[in-house]
Amino acid sequence: MAIVDINLGHGIDGISLARILKRDHHIPTVLVSGYRTPGMDNLIEENAIGFLPKPFTSSDLRTLLIDIYARMARGAS
Repeated sequence: MAIVDINLGHGIDGISLARILKRDHHIPTVLVSGYRTPGMDNLIEENAIGFLPKPFTSSDLRTLLIDIYARMARGAS
């Protein structure tokens, strides 16, 4: 699993990286960002297994990971 910020600066963005990791390497990705626009929702849903708004705490990350593992155990992505 990769945890990737959506805004990576110059070059590739986190959503594009998540798409590549998923398609080419079968690596699930959690995307993080300090902002989330309604237009991003579909892109996040299609390319990542989770989203964390920044700032987040270790408890937020733990809760998301528990949810992801529960979904994976049920066979959902």
